Amino acid sequence: MSISSFLEGNRDYMIFAGVMTIFTLIVILLVRKIWLAEMEIRRTRPVYLVVGAISVLVLFGGWFLVQYAEKREFDRTQGMLSGNAPILAYEMSSSGYGMLGLNTPPDDPDYVRLIGTMINWMKLNPQIISFYTLRKLENGRSVFILGPETDYNRDGRISGELESRVPIGEVYEEWIPELEASFLGQPTFQAKVTEDQWGQTISAFVPIMGSNGRQIDVLGLDFDGSLFLKNVAETRLRMTGVVFFLLLIMYVLFASGAYYVVERQLRRHKEELRHLAYYDALTGLPNRALFRERLQEALTNPFGSAYSAAVLHLDIKRFKNVNDSLGHAVGDRLLVQLAKRLEACLDRDDLLARPGADEFVIFLGKVSSVHEVQQKAENILSAFDQPVNVDEYELFVAPSVGIAVYPDGGTEADSLIRNSDTAMYFAKERGIDLHLYTEDMNDKLLERLSIENDMRRGIERKEFFLVYQPKIDTRSGKTVGAEALIRWNHPTKGMISPAQFIPVAEDTGLIVPLGEWVLSEACRQLKAWEAQGFRPIQVSVNLSSRQFEKKDLISRIRNIISEYRVDPACLQLELTESSVMQTPELSNHTLYQLKKSGLSIALDDFGTGYSSFSYLPHLPLDVLKIDKGFVKDVTVNPDNAAIVTAMIALAHNLGLKVICEGVETKEQLDFLKDRDCDEIQGFYYSRPLPPEEFEKWLVRVINAADTRMA
Repeated sequence: MSISSFLEGNRDYMIFAGVMTIFTLIVILLVRKIWLAEMEIRRTRPVYLVVGAISVLVLFGGWFLVQYAEKREFDRTQGMLSGNAPILAYEMSSSGYGMLGLNTPPDDPDYVRLIGTMINWMKLNPQIISFYTLRKLENGRSVFILGPETDYNRDGRISGELESRVPIGEVYEEWIPELEASFLGQPTFQAKVTEDQWGQTISAFVPIMGSNGRQIDVLGLDFDGSLFLKNVAETRLRMTGVVFFLLLIMYVLFASGAYYVVERQLRRHKEELRHLAYYDALTGLPNRALFRERLQEALTNPFGSAYSAAVLHLDIKRFKNVNDSLGHAVGDRLLVQLAKRLEACLDRDDLLARPGADEFVIFLGKVSSVHEVQQKAENILSAFDQPVNVDEYELFVAPSVGIAVYPDGGTEADSLIRNSDTAMYFAKERGIDLHLYTEDMNDKLLERLSIENDMRRGIERKEFFLVYQPKIDTRSGKTVGAEALIRWNHPTKGMISPAQFIPVAEDTGLIVPLGEWVLSEACRQLKAWEAQGFRPIQVSVNLSSRQFEKKDLISRIRNIISEYRVDPACLQLELTESSVMQTPELSNHTLYQLKKSGLSIALDDFGTGYSSFSYLPHLPLDVLKIDKGFVKDVTVNPDNAAIVTAMIALAHNLGLKVICEGVETKEQLDFLKDRDCDEIQGFYYSRPLPPEEFEKWLVRVINAADTRMA
């Protein structure tokens, strides 16, 4: 079968298949464009392929169904022909057909009878258009023997030469393979409908046998081809309808599945959006918005006369140092572990949230008194006693906690949150762990903001200056060094205490540029004293925790030393216990780098922070400075005396020099000299002095001759 004949025979189904293919593509594209969100397209791409593949399979299967139905219709027609034609041929053989010849006249009784039989058969079988018999002559031509009149146009009457009886002996002009085969004794049937002057027919040819058992002629039987084609068309239409129904079911299932997926996706997106809007992505805790909403709901419900509520605001001290030194990934994991610790401290009615950064807020739902709130806050603080292990780091962290209790600390969610935040800042400013909100804090907060703004301007206007407090060797009485201390001379407020502005500088980050200026100014002054002929002395500079955790600390210090060309041995960096012990491993590395630069390292305020003796031997220290809080009562408090004595002995055993600060009386000096303290500093000898007065100090003290170069 050629391609053209195949397309011609299946044109209607091919059109249907093409239309359904286009429709399938349109459905897929519409679902893809309209229903499915962009994030789902990649995951649903196989679905589109499956739908397309099923559509192709259904269409191909439909084509095979149509072909099968058409064949069945043809087989049914052929069965009808194969059943009728031999019977009629036999009946004609037994009715004296063999007596007919080319010279038989039209009024011959046998001829008339046989013509009548054929006409009756056509009346009984309306699907049969015509009967006729053909004989093969010696010259190879086929001629009609019987050819009754036939109502080809089915108008109920015989009219015209075409429908009239065919005369005996008229030549049959067409050459039909099936007819030629039947002359050889084989019943044959046409495989398709043909169209000629008698209309659309499908023919059967059956041999007519004589009394001697030999073939005489061929009986031709024409079946109405239009009826056959109509039946075939109806069958094809039914099969096409089945295919369309199957495709429609698939479209419905596909659209329903897509709708289900989209609905589920939309629900999930809504849940995700709600989670993003109301929960912290890192810890999974409620965020500020959800905390405020839950808090407001709780405040609208009566607590009962025996109960109140409170909000706790926690800020992790020096958390920025962890991010700056160890990276944000470590900081994030630290926050996750802290959130778990805090959750373990709370009751069922309490709510923990993370509003952002290094802060947590806690709502205590049922508390009977301020004392109970403070007890719960103390329990929360105790959860920070143990270090937190993050990767290979052991981190010591602690929070500053602000408390606002309903109704004194606020009657609405916003005021409770705001006031607990204010109390937390006051706790940080005073260096304590816990602070309860009071009404006068707002005024103090405004004052704090004013200090911050003035500090920023003060740095630009160079309102800060350094003073130097001498350090005295307890054995020789000589001045061996000084500590550089920052002071602020405000243009309108006068001298502002470091206790006021240093905590603000720490919180706001201004301590970094301020500390860098202190180091630079101390180096400049050292160089100036050297130029005046003074023997080099060691000046110690306080290094804040924020400075210490800066990744570029080493390079900045080296640049300053190089700029002023001072001997690194003349500089001593003082760091607090809390700065060093927060990240001991990293601190150890940084301290070694500073030591390699030739700087002296002192651990300041020893005994007031972590006092982790296990780490002390591993730190590259030179000096241990004992806090003035221990020195103050050393002569009247046996406990303090024992502690100071033990600290001095410990430091010496570790090969460290000991400096005690805050020495104000001779009794204190004698006590420390008896315990073999190396150096002292305090008001007993001198208050912190401006550079000019410190120079006079160096000149007039007993060892002035030794401090000048010969």
